[in-house]
Amino acid sequence: MKTRSLRTYLLVGIWALQLVAVLPALICLGVFLRNDFIEEAHTEAFRALEAASWSLRGRPTFAGAESLDKALKEYEQRTGHRLTYIVGGKVMADSGVPFGDLQQLDDHTVRPEVKAALTSGRGLHRRESLSLHREMIYVAEPVTGVPGIADGILRLAVPVSEIQLRGGRVLLGLGLVLGATLLLAGLAARRVSRILPDALESMAATARHLGAGNYGRRIRHVPWQELQPLAETINQMAENIQARSTELESRRARLEALFKALHQGVILLDAEDRIASMNPAAETIFPPGPHAGRTLLEISMQPELQHLAEAARSGAGRQIREALAFGPGRVFEIGAALLDSPGGEMLLVFRDIAEEDRLERMRRDFVANVSHELKTPLTSIIGYAETLLQVGDPGPERRREFLETILRNADHMSRMVSGLLILAKAEHRAAGAPTDARTDLASVLAEAETVLRPQAEAKSITLELDARDNHPVPGERDALLEVARNLLDNAVKYTQAGGLVRVRAGLQAGKMVVRVEDNGPAIPEEDRERIFERFFRSRNQAGQEAKDGGAGLGLSICRRIIKSLDGDFWLESPLDRAIGTGAAFCFSLRTLPPGEPEMAEKIL
Repeated sequence: MKTRSLRTYLLVGIWALQLVAVLPALICLGVFLRNDFIEEAHTEAFRALEAASWSLRGRPTFAGAESLDKALKEYEQRTGHRLTYIVGGKVMADSGVPFGDLQQLDDHTVRPEVKAALTSGRGLHRRESLSLHREMIYVAEPVTGVPGIADGILRLAVPVSEIQLRGGRVLLGLGLVLGATLLLAGLAARRVSRILPDALESMAATARHLGAGNYGRRIRHVPWQELQPLAETINQMAENIQARSTELESRRARLEALFKALHQGVILLDAEDRIASMNPAAETIFPPGPHAGRTLLEISMQPELQHLAEAARSGAGRQIREALAFGPGRVFEIGAALLDSPGGEMLLVFRDIAEEDRLERMRRDFVANVSHELKTPLTSIIGYAETLLQVGDPGPERRREFLETILRNADHMSRMVSGLLILAKAEHRAAGAPTDARTDLASVLAEAETVLRPQAEAKSITLELDARDNHPVPGERDALLEVARNLLDNAVKYTQAGGLVRVRAGLQAGKMVVRVEDNGPAIPEEDRERIFERFFRSRNQAGQEAKDGGAGLGLSICRRIIKSLDGDFWLESPLDRAIGTGAAFCFSLRTLPPGEPEMAEKIL
């Protein structure tokens, strides 16, 4: 194959590059300058027209059209601008046409510049003159007040050849610039096309260092030769490789930081199912110690975990999930998946599901408790009803006893179902959710006290109500009445005969605080943490049923309703530490400004 001259190719290439880079710019510049010249010519034409109009208005009275025509011809001789005076479409005077030939000219009303002047007050048009046979720029505007001459249209014409001449001079200058640029480019190409042997060796050495991983090596000096672009390419390649290496290292650091910051435990196993790495969250799951290089069985002592990894690798499934317990209150859902990599690595992710497991157990216990609580009264109702049907007429006293038992158990079931519905609705509502309802807490406490007073008097219990402050609080009246009745009912029910139950409500730190106190037995210390759980029944040291009583829902309902209104609910017991008696169930709610309008109460 014939070897061609790189110098020739480089020279021609640089010239072509200069043409591509400079020629369009010069052409655009020439076009822009030509347009600027034309715009400038338009502006100058209008200025000249205004000057001619002013000159006509300032002259002595014209004797007629012929004297006006003479004045226009004198103006053209002095300024070089052709002027035409048009009245009603007829040319009355024209500096470029003999006065005797004016009658032969056609109606000028149809001329674009004249039409524009008649409609908008100023006209402009560019075309070839029919009388002069050359391209002209025409500008026209109405003229009034010329002495001795009727009002009409004054038109001025400027030849385009003058503008083209100026544009040609500009293009000539731009061509000279282009030629000089190409000449300088040729000289530069001749200089660059010199080849130095040491440049090849410098580039070869740099390439060897880059291949060895020394990405900081560069070609520092190549004195203007035709291999300079290659040297620059090698340097750019080295910079790109170094930047990519830095980026990969940064990504690795970010992934490692993310790996360590994950709340879920993550373990990476190698092809032999030994631990390659694990994040801090995973380290907390297993006993402390070195983990790298060990198997899952060695660090956990749980064969199920090892079997999970083996099952994921054996082909039984590329992704396997299983829940395993790692001690009391530590349950994890573990996902195992093979990575799509030549190394055969496997990833294990540990997600803490202890809370989910606890909630599931609570749900199961709740269903079991509800079933148990409903089964006992339901069995009693069925038994007494069957007895009435089978025995016949047991007598008025026995029949009344059976019916009272059936009614009592049915009432117990109804109250328990109502309590469950109230509790479910309160739990469904997010804690702290805003409510439009507002309630007078003092009237709620007074109504609850009125309802429970007969029950208290039957046991000779003194019932005191002290509502010192009265501020409206958020919440529906029915819900807060349910809380007050439950607390008073518990206090009266489990206070010994002749005891004291005191209800106090007052403003503390911007909140309404309600305390329902009694001097009955205190809540046992071991039961205080669970006293608010649903269906929980506590027995005090004397073996008596604790304050919750019934189905074990009252206190759970009370606390949930208060929490749903962004309030606080707590227990203080014993009140008298010396003898270990007394308990106070308390709650607080924020107050509302008294000026707010009353809102319609809603069912919780």
